[in-house]
Amino acid sequence: MLELGMDEGLHSWLVGSVSIGGLMGCLLAGKLADIVGRKRASLVYFSINIIGWSLVTFSLNSRMIFCGRTLHGLGEGMAVVITIIYLGELTQERHRGGAIASLTVAACFGIALAYLLGVFFTWRVSAGMVAL
Repeated sequence: MLELGMDEGLHSWLVGSVSIGGLMGCLLAGKLADIVGRKRASLVYFSINIIGWSLVTFSLNSRMIFCGRTLHGLGEGMAVVITIIYLGELTQERHRGGAIASLTVAACFGIALAYLLGVFFTWRVSAGMVAL
């Protein structure tokens, strides 16, 4: 992060910016899903995630990476809410618990994969791969 002119204090805020965006996403997602529907709301959070990760990948300064991380958090917060609602509506009642629990397992594997990418690639390359 030295290439973006960030000190340790700013780096801490950068890590936390995903949580700030995630909180906003959780608060907005339910209403958005009610207004535009579950499928369209899913397209919205996918788009926000792609834009966020793209900003992180191609960031030229600390503002761009902060915006990208916050947008990524917004999209992820929305994804948690909308995906659970949508999956709960699609699955039969007897399979609902297992189906929704599988979301947590998938999220854990995704996070582990992102960390694994960070071992082998630079942060920019890893962010670009996650955006895809």
